[in-house]
Amino acid sequence: MSTISVKEIDSEDIFDGVEWLEKAISENYIKYYDYEKFSNWKDISSCSNGNVS
Repeated sequence: MSTISVKEIDSEDIFDGVEWLEKAISENYIKYYDYEKFSNWKDISSCSNGNVS
C-alpha cells in the first residue's frame, strides 16, 4: 500500500494564487466568462464518476 503525503498550504500561498489569477484575467492572458453566459449544455462524455458537459 502506498502512502500519500499532504503538504499544508499557507494562506499566503492561496492569496498569491488568487492575486495571480485576477491579474492574468485583467491583462487578458486568461479569458474570463461569466457563468450566466453559458447555456444549452450538452453532455460530451460520461463515466462512473459522472458526466462531462
